Amino acid sequence: MASSQLISLLLLIAGTGLCHADCQPANPEVRSACDYAGLVVISWSQEITVNSSNCDLMTDKNEFRDQPEVRFPGADPDAYYTLLMIDPDVPFFKDGEYWLHWVVSNIPGHDLATGNLDASTEMKCYQRPQPPEGSGAHRYQFLVFRQNQVNVELSVPDSRQHFRLDKWLQNQSQKEGLCEISAGVQFRAPF
Repeated sequence: MASSQLISLLLLIAGTGLCHADCQPANPEVRSACDYAGLVVISWSQEITVNSSNCDLMTDKNEFRDQPEVRFPGADPDAYYTLLMIDPDVPFFKDGEYWLHWVVSNIPGHDLATGNLDASTEMKCYQRPQPPEGSGAHRYQFLVFRQNQVNVELSVPDSRQHFRLDKWLQNQSQKEGLCEISAGVQFRAPF
């Protein structure tokens, strides 16, 4: 499924030496956003917090109708990060295709630790969860990537649908130096 393609991509990055010595690719044993740990996502109402202890929580999609607060308390204060939110459960998409909900880059580590995204670059604005009726619960995955550079200019597709995470990561790693997934978390929400 999609996680196996992500693992293949991470192995490809590791084998090509695209990451600098201090920026290693993610552990190829990781199977879901919950395995990365460390990320905290707080709903707009402040009533729902998703973190390592309740990752994959089933919740009402309306709790995340507005942009959530995202914190990575373990962020290196001197590093920069890129945040990605995706939905891997869109009906009729091929394995490895996602709905792209949000992309934020150039997040200073000291800001990401506290959930402050003001000094970052929003590449694709936040789009709330909208699972189609009858499609079951969808996973909404948040992934944080460490950047090799302070100011990256990511290429982000115009369309949110059929987003190929593996190809996008390979392209970004070659051009801008996105490396390992540093943290992740996910929740589930039905129609």
